[in-house]
Amino acid sequence: MNRKILWKGGIVVENERRCMPERIPLDVYQLRSQRQDRRGLTLVFEGVRWYITVEFGFLSLSVHSEKAFRPEPGRAQSGDNGETGLLYALENSADLRRFRAQTTAAGPKEELHHLVFLTAGDRIDVIAWGLPAVTVLPRRPEAAAQGNVSTPLGPVEILADGRPVPYCCTALPLQTRQFQVEGRWRLDCLLPGTAAPVEVVCRLAADPTLPVTGGPETDEALALLSLSWQNHKLCIGTEGDLPGVTYHYEERGLRLRFLTGPGVVSFYLAWLPMSDPVRQELDPWLAADPSRDETRCQP
Repeated sequence: MNRKILWKGGIVVENERRCMPERIPLDVYQLRSQRQDRRGLTLVFEGVRWYITVEFGFLSLSVHSEKAFRPEPGRAQSGDNGETGLLYALENSADLRRFRAQTTAAGPKEELHHLVFLTAGDRIDVIAWGLPAVTVLPRRPEAAAQGNVSTPLGPVEILADGRPVPYCCTALPLQTRQFQVEGRWRLDCLLPGTAAPVEVVCRLAADPTLPVTGGPETDEALALLSLSWQNHKLCIGTEGDLPGVTYHYEERGLRLRFLTGPGVVSFYLAWLPMSDPVRQELDPWLAADPSRDETRCQP
């Protein structure tokens, strides 16, 4: 019988294989935040060099967490003093067999997985359809420079309790079957060590002479501010309806107040000079909706 055993930080996992190794770098990780609501499960891990955000969206999940335990004296361990992986898939666990037996009649569209997240102090077991979306961000501030994105209304700044914080910029596709825009970005703001409550602001240093008008254009699970001027439209979006978060819509940006430390906050920006406002009015709004982020929809 092929039986593999992994010891990591006093945690044992049998019959495992490392999962998504090309997406998750080796490091020494700690769980920083865990959120589960009607939209799924989000886990944020902090390593020596990396932040990892793992998102299970709109999925039926079984989640179980336990603290590490110490191995028996003299038992061999690996990875205690060096870098290790984070995400492992159990090939044929008892829990996986049980869930598969319960859901066979439902006709699942994707393969059911038993995933294990191992950190220095936690083991988190997740049963889910399909693999999660994973975002890898560097910890080094110089790798996530502030003010990298400039828009037609001016540069973007992100502040936590009034202080500028670094963010990572990811360019997103400008055209899909639903919309076409001129600019589209995701800005990931790293706040794992921020004391709660905390206010996070994403705003534009807009030219005060421009005749800009706008206001909120929210939807289910969407907080979004739209700004219009001279047949241009720009939208700033983020996840809405989060528990413990209040949203404030300002003249040039979004202000979020978190009752608990958010770990990572993502804002979406999209803009378009509209030649046909009636037909193109929705394009920036759709492009700034986090649920339409193609980079997080694929495992």
